[in-house]
Amino acid sequence: MVLLNAAAAGTGAPPAGSQFDCFLDAPAIVGQLRYVNSVAVAALSTHSLSISEDGALYSWGNGDRYRLGHGTCQQEDLPRLVSTLPKNVRVSDVACGLAHTIALSSSGEVFSWGNGANGAKTSMSRFTTCHYVSPALPTTTAIATQSYL
Repeated sequence: MVLLNAAAAGTGAPPAGSQFDCFLDAPAIVGQLRYVNSVAVAALSTHSLSISEDGALYSWGNGDRYRLGHGTCQQEDLPRLVSTLPKNVRVSDVACGLAHTIALSSSGEVFSWGNGANGAKTSMSRFTTCHYVSPALPTTTAIATQSYL
């Protein structure tokens, strides 16, 4: 899969004045992932995610509320490997919430990070890194979230 970037829009857009400060009027390859074989993507106006064929997860965009999973609230202009997931986890599905992200591992574990408001995670606190939620049901094959819960 060739990963295309349709536009830099919404709060996930790079900061003004950066070399990536642009709005695209046509799809363009996300150059930083050109050597990564992406098998799935998810996006919201705040952030974007890509899963590689080996189960690695990349995120970029607005890092506010720790939604990118890098342990900071930093804006990430370029795709960056989410290294806060446990080393043996292979991501098979992912979903973007407005202020949080959830991921499903190939073994059925569910992870969540970002703002914990509205029950998006198992407690009302916010997680600064990827947090194990619970084992999924044996038949869980996909996950989803909404912008507003």
